[in-house]
Amino acid sequence: MDFYRRHDDINAMNDSRIIALKPEEPGTLATCTSVTRFVTALVVEELEAGMRFCFESGKGAIALVEVPKNGELSDFLALTVQHLGNR
Repeated sequence: MDFYRRHDDINAMNDSRIIALKPEEPGTLATCTSVTRFVTALVVEELEAGMRFCFESGKGAIALVEVPKNGELSDFLALTVQHLGNR
């Protein structure tokens, strides 16, 4: 496993990376492989509707993760995950 949730954080491990996207950046494989705004963890309470991140596994698989635009954060976190390809 390359990502795990501990308490209120989503963390990267095993050479995986979380890449923060700006709202104007497209959620494409090209963007995810070129952007270098890496974060080691996401604080669940700080996530906002519409935020997007690229998750890159330690083996190079890349997925786009989006926080729903019309949802509220609660005891569970519902994300949309789309596999984009491999590095």
